[in-house]
Amino acid sequence: MKIDRQLFKFLALSIIFIVFYESSRFIEKPLDQAHIYPADFNRALLSISNPIMNFVFSMSYYLFHPALIVLAFILLYKRKKELLWKSTKIYFLIGFLWIFFSLLYPIAPPRFNANFPQIRMSVFPIRDAIIGLKYGSFPSFHIFSCFLASFLALRFFPSFYKPFLLISMYYSFVVLYLGEHYWFDVLAGFALSIVAFKLMTSESFKFKQKVK
Repeated sequence: MKIDRQLFKFLALSIIFIVFYESSRFIEKPLDQAHIYPADFNRALLSISNPIMNFVFSMSYYLFHPALIVLAFILLYKRKKELLWKSTKIYFLIGFLWIFFSLLYPIAPPRFNANFPQIRMSVFPIRDAIIGLKYGSFPSFHIFSCFLASFLALRFFPSFYKPFLLISMYYSFVVLYLGEHYWFDVLAGFALSIVAFKLMTSESFKFKQKVK
């Protein structure tokens, strides 16, 4: 069976990124060298905390972020195939830059504050055991991915836009509630998604092609 070249390159770059991300934890600075900021805004959200919400939000935290961006790229491949490779390169280029920034200037999420309640449950303990960067709070790559998927939906598959957007907004609340990101991480991730979307859909922005 012949594999589509664009799809093959997308899968190859995805695997490289995942391996690099998961390996980054071995060279990450320890917590005492990471930056931790006040988490008053996050703690204010915990006034409505209860065990059921903690479980549902913990499940959501693991599942929604990868599901949205993977679905967006699948739909992009089916409906706007010529943009797949360009979009892939932009997405993972930003991802690699985020990892390098987090290694150089690690920012610990709010839940690493000593006085922040540990409400996020290890609903997938194996995933927790192999998690990559722990101190890559800024900007939120989760929010970046979710809203980028929403913008791609708005442009290329509008019937998916509303559910994508609602999930992205819900997910923004989830990461704040669980203490996974500060409010400025979320805003930065949202802003970054706009930049990435503009680059992906810009006719004037193109990667240099190899001359055969």
